Amino acid sequence: MWYDDYQKLGDRDKEQFTRLVNLLFARTFLLRERVEPKDKSIVIDRDYRYLEHNFSLVQGYLALAGWELTLDPYLGVAALSNRSGTNRYRLNKFETYFLLVLRLIYLEESEKLTLRKDVITSVRNLLEKMSLLNLLERKLPDKSINEGLSTLKEFNLIDRVGDEWKHPETKIIIYPSVLLAVTAEQIQYLYERQQEWDNPQEGAAEFNETT
Repeated sequence: MWYDDYQKLGDRDKEQFTRLVNLLFARTFLLRERVEPKDKSIVIDRDYRYLEHNFSLVQGYLALAGWELTLDPYLGVAALSNRSGTNRYRLNKFETYFLLVLRLIYLEESEKLTLRKDVITSVRNLLEKMSLLNLLERKLPDKSINEGLSTLKEFNLIDRVGDEWKHPETKIIIYPSVLLAVTAEQIQYLYERQQEWDNPQEGAAEFNETT
């Protein structure tokens, strides 16, 4: 039982356990490897390592409250979800569009990946892709770009290299957690809509604003 294992922990490990659980609640996703924005070096996350070593303990504790914790060792991503579908953050329209298109970019670039699991793109490329998919009716205000991408960063889905989000040349690091945040069906929907929009005989279809 998780409680017996918990009682065996030292005081320092118990503090780490509490911090880790709260971090999962706040971020939803936990990454084994992160990119250091200053020099683009790979940093191994100590919280993820702690979770690896104590996975059954943390999983058992969270299961009591109806939370499901999964760990994907290939992607290096831990994900927390509520089995009843409650306690969810609902993305707004542009946050949803950002997430879906970033997932699409990740899939398109994934064939080029070797040992690394992250993909690097730019704000300019993201917005151009959104425009191509008819997801932008007009130029997005800097505030919408900044707030939307900052939200996705908070959930450990992306990171930033360079200047502020509003600058077109700012680099976006897309983490593999994006694969767990968006379903394959939603990406297939984007592909289908893109084919329709590329056909001059078809009109632009509406896009679902919720994830």
